Amino acid sequence: MYADQASTSGIDPSHKGNMAIYLKKVSDMNTEAAGSGWFKIWEEGYDAETKRWATERMIADKGLLSIQLPSALPTGYYLARHEIITLQNVTNDKVDAQFYVGCAQLFIQGTTAGTIRSDKQVSIPGHIDAADPALFHNIYKDDPTTYKPPGPAIFFPTTDASSANVKVQQSTQTEGVIPTTCLVKNANWCATEVPSYTDEAGCWAASENCFQQLDACYTAAPPTGSAGCKVWEEQKCAVLQQACQAGNFRGPPDAGQKLGEGAVDQPVPGGQLPAAINAGQAGQGEEGSQEAVSSPTAAAATTAAASASATVEAAGATTAEAASATSATVEAVNETTATVEAASATTAEAPSCMRSRRPARRARRARE
Repeated sequence: MYADQASTSGIDPSHKGNMAIYLKKVSDMNTEAAGSGWFKIWEEGYDAETKRWATERMIADKGLLSIQLPSALPTGYYLARHEIITLQNVTNDKVDAQFYVGCAQLFIQGTTAGTIRSDKQVSIPGHIDAADPALFHNIYKDDPTTYKPPGPAIFFPTTDASSANVKVQQSTQTEGVIPTTCLVKNANWCATEVPSYTDEAGCWAASENCFQQLDACYTAAPPTGSAGCKVWEEQKCAVLQQACQAGNFRGPPDAGQKLGEGAVDQPVPGGQLPAAINAGQAGQGEEGSQEAVSSPTAAAATTAAASASATVEAAGATTAEAASATSATVEAVNETTATVEAASATTAEAPSCMRSRRPARRARRARE
């Protein structure tokens, strides 16, 4: 995986295998990821028409994967989990499946007031049998057209025609909202303006505050990188330090100005998203019927929110920039990774959502 988009493939081209997206409705942003409540909304193994594995499609789309969310998801907070299982690691005909997983947080607004049926939910870890043939498929010898991805069946609840006029009170997101005072962000970290000053002591105190925030940014930076930290360092801390050294003791410079392109970081390289991979498939089959969602009132469903969308950054377990959405783009790039040898596991999967690791921070400039 490549931090700060050093490569746009998202994963090394040698890695071939299947992909899946799971959701879990949670009560708040701090809910534990592991355990029951997960349901799969999409999966892809080998496409016989294009002769490509799901990972190859993602690589061709610059490490991006766009998924349309089910239109009948109950309003509330969710965890989104992407799961990549690659099969290229083969030694003496023994396949060691590798799991690459990551999670993000969503707030979905304007769907239904129901709940996800318990019989459609699975526990993670525990959703994949360590003996599943999908984990031992030899991509160099076996027929790829016979490959079936592991794990539970897809559950994609959609709103049926009978619920078109049902109104459900809209709730609003209160957790995970990007603060208005955020000047630049990196994953869950946000920079705020340094204190104002009118003398030399205040200038250097503001500089110290800037570097303290920078330290916190590098400490919290996930495997996806630290681009936002570098913006803060170069466009605020370095500029502020130069002002102090030059004797400009009224500041800070450009107080309150948003930094970096677009003010806050976006997890979409170049801002270009591929088309939803499941477009035109949503709601097909019995798994997509509205009866799959239990509602507190008879036939209580609602129309889907018109056109809201969200970008899901698969950058670890705690991406607090949740978004109101009825569709989501899952960026399977630079995520925390885990390799699991299925032969030695009682359940074959990696942990529900991998915690982020800290990248090396840049050297702090000394006061002169």
